[in-house]
Parts: sequence; C-alpha cells; structure tokens
Amino acid sequence: MRFFSSTIASNLSWSKSATRLSILYLNSPKMVSKDIEPCGSWSGDFTWDGYFMRMHMKTVTRKYDMHDPRTWPLVRATISTETGIDYGRSKVPPEYLVYEQALMKDNDQYRPLQGQRKKYSCGDETKGSMVNLFRYWPFNYNLKGELRGYPHIPPEEFEEWVSHYGRGVRTTTEEMDVKKTVDSATLDATTDTDSSEEAINDIMKMLDSTDTVASSRVTELEEELDKTRKESLEANLRAGRATKHAAVIRDRYTVSVRKFSTQVREQLDVYNKHYRNFVCQERTNLSNSKKLLATMTSKYEETKTRAEDAEKASEELGEATANHEKDLEKSRKEIERLEAEVKQSNENIATAQRETVAAKQEALMAKQQILKIREELTKKMWGTDLLKRKAGEDLAKTPRKKPKKEV
Repeated sequence: MRFFSSTIASNLSWSKSATRLSILYLNSPKMVSKDIEPCGSWSGDFTWDGYFMRMHMKTVTRKYDMHDPRTWPLVRATISTETGIDYGRSKVPPEYLVYEQALMKDNDQYRPLQGQRKKYSCGDETKGSMVNLFRYWPFNYNLKGELRGYPHIPPEEFEEWVSHYGRGVRTTTEEMDVKKTVDSATLDATTDTDSSEEAINDIMKMLDSTDTVASSRVTELEEELDKTRKESLEANLRAGRATKHAAVIRDRYTVSVRKFSTQVREQLDVYNKHYRNFVCQERTNLSNSKKLLATMTSKYEETKTRAEDAEKASEELGEATANHEKDLEKSRKEIERLEAEVKQSNENIATAQRETVAAKQEALMAKQQILKIREELTKKMWGTDLLKRKAGEDLAKTPRKKPKKEV
C-alpha cells in the first residue's frame, strides 16, 4: 500500500514536471537573428570627455553598460553643453556610444578619426587584432573600419565584439544556454515544492477515498506529511531569507550608486570649474595673441613699405650712379682732349719760344751788322777820332744792367 501510494505520487509529480518542462522549453528565448540596434535616444547633456560622458549616462539611465552595446543610446547631437562647440575636427567622439551616421560621416574625414584606422591588439594572440573604429563605435563602423549605412550591428559582428570586449556580457548563443540552465533550475525548485504539496493533497484524497486503512499506514502517512511540511517550511524560510538578502543588496547597491553619483557630480563640478577657467584663460591668451598678431602685422606692413621705399631709392640711386658714371666718362674724355690740347699748346709754345730765341739772335746779329756797317761808314766819313768820341758817347748812353744777387 505504501509503495503504491508513493508510486502514484511520484508518477503524478513527474508527469506535471514533464508538462511544465515542455512548456518552459517551448517558451524559452530563441537565438537572436536580428541586427542589434541602439537602445533609445539620448536627450541629455553632452560632453566630449568620454569618461565623464559615460558616467553621466550611466547615472541617468541606470542601465547603460559600456561592455554591452545593447544598452547604448543613440546620440543625435555632439555640441558640448558647456561651451556650445562641436570638437569633431580636433577630438574623437566619446567611445562606446552610438551616433547619428551623418555626424560620423562628417567627422570621418578629419584627422582624429583617421588616426583610429589602425588595428588594435586584443591582448590574446588567438584573438588577433581589431580596428579601433569598430572597437569604439561598432554601431557606426564594421569590422573593416568602414562606415555603415545606418547605426546597427549584425549578429555575427556583435558576437565578435562581445568575445573581445564583453567582460561578462553573454552573446546570443551563450545567453540561450544560460537561460535554459536557469529555467531548468527554476523548474526543479518549483517541481520540488509543487510535488510536495501535490503529494500531500494526493495522500489526503487517498485517505478520504479509503474506507479502512491500517493504523501503521496512517502513522507512516502522518510522518511523511510532517516531513513534507517541514521541508516546505524550510523552503519558504530560505526563500524569505533570499528575498531579504536581495532587498539588502538592492538597498546597498542603491546607496552605493547614490554615493558614486554624488562623487561623480562633485568631480564633474570640479572638472567644469577647471575647464571653465582653462577656457577663460585660453580665450584671454587668444585675445592677446590676436592683438600681438595685429601689432606684428602693422609693423610688418610698415617694414614692408620702408623696404619698398628703400628699394625704389636704391633703384634711383643706381640710375643716378649710372648717369654719373656716364658723365664721369664724358668728363674723362674731355680732360684727355684738353690735356692733348694743352700738350699741343705747350709744344707750340716751346716751338714759338725757340723761334723767338732764334729771331732775337738773328735780330742781335742784324743789329751788330748794322752797327758794324755804320761804324765803317762813320770811319769813312768822320775819321777815326770822331768815331772814338762817338763810341764813347754811345757807351755812356747805353744803360748798364744790374748784376743779379744770388739768394
């Protein structure tokens, strides 16, 4: 009788367990075959500091995880909330986020994203390497580092990304296996509790439908009933303790998140303060640089004007020098001509002097001849005494030359 009742209870429990197992198996999640798409849209503040952006997003959304692309929201604008500037030409967008494809297409032509086309080692030699563009922005770039048509991740590329950087995030295949395991464990626990309650009900029904039952069998059934009730009570106590423990963990997690959020906000405030000071200083430096550039430009224009004037003066001086050289050459030729004429005049003067000396000598000789002829005529006419007397008078009339004194 005991064997029969236990067999009936076990058969009933097994059939119900099998039915529930088949239902759970049919309703278990299938392997995802669709593309992974962004998780909603981001409409909050935006900063180009990747770390603070991810921390802020995790604080606001509560479900963002940089290691699980399925939790990444779509960012439609990349203008900094603090400065109102888009730094796409000088910085890479914050990593592990999804962006409008038009934004990434515009920024893809600039140097920051161009420098991310190199491959990055995944740390394990068996895993090889991956392009940084796909590593940081898998929704916008494929495995080869090429822009996609729109933000999404194909299932096979999602498996590839998670295998390198998932850090605890299960792929679709692994998730299927884990969910089956969890469902099996839940099914076993449910089956144990349900089977205990159903066994009690079956025993009570058997007792009600049996007219005469041996006292020993009743005792055995009562012992089994007490044992089953104790097991059920212990299971309920364990479930209550687990619920309380989960609530404590949840409260601790909430406190930790709030504390961490406060710290992040404080750090963001400090960072924003330093950043504003830095921006103000940079603006001041930029203004000073502009003033200095304007001053240098003015000085450069003045120097350029002076150089042009000096160049013109140099050209004019060169022309004047050339003209002066021409005049000098003409003067030199004129001097040479005059020197030739002077030389010719000197020669003519010397010739004239020689001719004068010769003429004087000829005149002196002619005079002497005249005097001699006169003397002879006088001798003939007047005699010798008269001639002597006449010679003495001539001599007295002729002036004597003074002797030259030597200096």
